[in-house]
Amino acid sequence: MTLEEIKKYQSRKIAIRAIDEEINWVYGKVSSPNGRMTPGSISSTPSDPTAQKVKRIETLRARKEILEKEQKACEKYVDELEDFRVAAILRYKYILGWTWENTAMMILGSTAYQPLIKRVTAHFDTNVTD
Repeated sequence: MTLEEIKKYQSRKIAIRAIDEEINWVYGKVSSPNGRMTPGSISSTPSDPTAQKVKRIETLRARKEILEKEQKACEKYVDELEDFRVAAILRYKYILGWTWENTAMMILGSTAYQPLIKRVTAHFDTNVTD
């Protein structure tokens, strides 16, 4: 697991929520008896709106499944870390989406977060930029 993969946790979380919203939106669309789609629909042709919906939902669910696997891999990595301090930093900062200042306050009792960045940098042997 890389720090870059963990940093994407919050972005994936937003993407998953957006996919859920779109799935609910697609489920909510219906065809009128004259073959026209209701406002906000995928197509204005009277072809097969149900098949279009099903295909879109399947695509969305497949993408969501990939994103959820990536999320679980991040969580598993953090859960299994032997360095509990690094695990806590990663959890607060990247999984919960806290600011560096709030993370430092929780862990160190101070908003000075540079020691946390040094700890994460040492763990991943890389520079932390955000």
